[in-house]
Amino acid sequence: MFHDFWNGLLNRAEFHAVNPAVFIAMYAITWPLVWYSWYLLVRSHKRADKSAFRQAIWFNRLVTFAPYIYVLAFGENFPVWLVPSSIIFMVVLSLVFKYRLGHGLLVRLADKVTHLRQKFVNIRQRFTRSPTDSQ
Repeated sequence: MFHDFWNGLLNRAEFHAVNPAVFIAMYAITWPLVWYSWYLLVRSHKRADKSAFRQAIWFNRLVTFAPYIYVLAFGENFPVWLVPSSIIFMVVLSLVFKYRLGHGLLVRLADKVTHLRQKFVNIRQRFTRSPTDSQ
């Protein structure tokens, strides 16, 4: 599986005519940072810190698009659809964060996920009990 992932990154770097080492390094570095930025977004939302939330949004956007910015600046065969779709995605995401998260969307979503997880645990426990447990 890792071999296929690695070959996919090499093929993508060759397709865009960029240095494979730089492209893979940027991808490998930014991938965990994307998940960390989501953590920062949730944490700043829970703390109701608008300044930290705004910084987390821009950090998320930067690390998400960094490998593509590298391809745009130094490579070829850049996907034309990426620029307008990125702008649209950022605007929509900003509007969703501004209008929906202010009403506790993430908190409600986390509560629903926790409730659903508890249901699955209860169902699993019901089916994994042995006949001697009921005695």
